[in-house]
Amino acid sequence: MQQSFPSVNQSNQAAYRLLKGLSDSAAIEAASNLRSLHVEQNQIHIYRGQFLAPEPCTINVQWSLSSQGGKALVESHRMKLRAYLIRHFDLKRWSTKYEECLDYLLANLLSAARTNTQLLYSRNNTGNPHHILMRVIAYLETEQLVVNVIGKANEFQANCSWLIPTNTLTVQLDAAKAYVKLSKNSSLIIMRCEDGRDANFDQIDNTAAQTARRLGRRVQNYNDLWLRHSITYLDKPLVPFCRRIFNRSLKLGGRFYGSSVQTMPKVERQRILIDGEATVEPDFKSLHYCLLYAWESIELNPLLDDPYRINGFSRDTVKLASLVLMNSEDIKSFKACITRSGNPVVKAAMAQYRADYEAFLRQRCEGLPAREPRKPIFAKGYITGIPDGTKGDELYESITRRHAAIEKYFGTKDIGLRLQYHDSRIMSEVLRRLVKAGIPVVPIHDSLRCRVSDREAVVELMKSGYKSITGFTPAIE
Repeated sequence: MQQSFPSVNQSNQAAYRLLKGLSDSAAIEAASNLRSLHVEQNQIHIYRGQFLAPEPCTINVQWSLSSQGGKALVESHRMKLRAYLIRHFDLKRWSTKYEECLDYLLANLLSAARTNTQLLYSRNNTGNPHHILMRVIAYLETEQLVVNVIGKANEFQANCSWLIPTNTLTVQLDAAKAYVKLSKNSSLIIMRCEDGRDANFDQIDNTAAQTARRLGRRVQNYNDLWLRHSITYLDKPLVPFCRRIFNRSLKLGGRFYGSSVQTMPKVERQRILIDGEATVEPDFKSLHYCLLYAWESIELNPLLDDPYRINGFSRDTVKLASLVLMNSEDIKSFKACITRSGNPVVKAAMAQYRADYEAFLRQRCEGLPAREPRKPIFAKGYITGIPDGTKGDELYESITRRHAAIEKYFGTKDIGLRLQYHDSRIMSEVLRRLVKAGIPVVPIHDSLRCRVSDREAVVELMKSGYKSITGFTPAIE
């Protein structure tokens, strides 16, 4: 066995729970003495445990390295990659897909380095794009730019393969002053079909293609604005770029996705800086209730008439239930979900499952034998925080008495996606106005993260954008 274990950036050592704190030579010896590991060249084969950090990420093929130095770095490796492919794979014809793959892999590895995460990928796929990915990864291994951990199925679980950048690569990326952006050919408007695939607008009809291009220009303008600004969390650059994703129709869904900010807990988002300045997050209060009332030409002011205040139930309970109701197409199932979530026996079983699952994650991260606990059948639709003994019939009847004017929308087909479409229209209009004003923000569905100094301007444009779509004035906090 040829032993080679590259020096790993200090920020990535959390990925190596077992080898943490060891020198390179000691790590090699430790890995050699473990039957669960097999080290060959720049690969580690795992036979037991996943050694995964809590929140690894997957490859985003829409990303690209930006900055003049970033482009130069891709170009320098392109020449080496081509020579490598000719030498090792007898490549007869060069394809630009190899360069595109190299570009998005380096961009994802840059993000992984800055966020202390591993980059997950699958070695089991087949087809032309997949074999290109495998060859580019092999090149990065040979150049000692990545550590490639290859998962092996075993009696405990199927292990995912993953990559992290070595010091050599992170030094190159830092020297290039590279940052992550959406590639020039990335789709800014996505429509997911029934089968989960992305639709080709040109194959649908000309009207859909024209609409997608018009919507895409707004998203492009938003993304272009971020090329002149920076967003960081604990001195680490974040990815602010977004796309709009629709579901089955350009009038269902359409929210903005893709920013790394959206997946952060709200308490952590408070530490985000834009251009080095502290940020705040004004949001539309009770947005979906306000939209439903607007559909009935009624203006709801949540600051004066809180839609979550219902006699007999706490505000938190009503809010939790309303979030589910706004996405439910079956009232009978909604009622059953509420009753089940308030059943003390079910609550105890769910608490035990979550404790078991957390223990499983800890064992997995430590490389110990770990069997994932079976998810209870009643976990689907379970709502955390519903008080003991709450009955779905009683709560639903209380909600409908309080909101009789909009009861007819509850449980209707695609109600959740329809509401998302309308809130995304509002967000698109607000972002258009903010881009025109040159104010950088990050959308988070019904809120916007912005600089403290921009708060008043952002709130005013949120109000005017909302009014242009609904005809009413929103409540913002």
